[in-house]
Amino acid sequence: MNLETSFTSKANSIYVSGSDIYVAGYYYNGTNNIACYWKNGSKTGLSAGNASEANSIYLSGSDIYVAGYYNNGSNNIACYWKNSSKTELSPEIKGIAVSLFVSENIVYVSGAKYEPTTPEACYWVNGVKKDLPCSGLSGAFSIVVSGEDVYIAGNGSNGLTPFACYWKNDVKVDLPCNNNGMANSIFVVRQ
Repeated sequence: MNLETSFTSKANSIYVSGSDIYVAGYYYNGTNNIACYWKNGSKTGLSAGNASEANSIYLSGSDIYVAGYYNNGSNNIACYWKNSSKTELSPEIKGIAVSLFVSENIVYVSGAKYEPTTPEACYWVNGVKKDLPCSGLSGAFSIVVSGEDVYIAGNGSNGLTPFACYWKNDVKVDLPCNNNGMANSIFVVRQ
């Protein structure tokens, strides 16, 4: 399937619902990257002002959720769009939203905040930021909810060297990787 765009573009996430294919990403408009999603190849731009990118897409009922960030002129601000309407996440700090999951009308978004320039893993539950326990350079790249449990894949660091880990209900579990690792996705199968 070709994605409708007239400039350079990038697809970051895919979601399939029935016969419909949704893809989140961005396209370059000649000046900035612009967050968007494609449904069956047809592009919908997401308003954000300056540059923006979409990193994840999720459907809940008839609602389309897209996680990403936009630039407010001086900083990147984590946000998500619900049916193309933007919601800022902690607009007082620099940040990015990387993954999104909706469970029982609760919106979970994972990503990173920048304090002041070092990314630190965090997530938001209905817009309320929660810091994940981890020292130094870290990020939260994938989030999924199973029952009452919140799972997040990402990385921590030993100084500047990243290592793969995940969190279950805010408790970090390091994954064996001999340093220089990163966990980009998580999936839970309930039995």
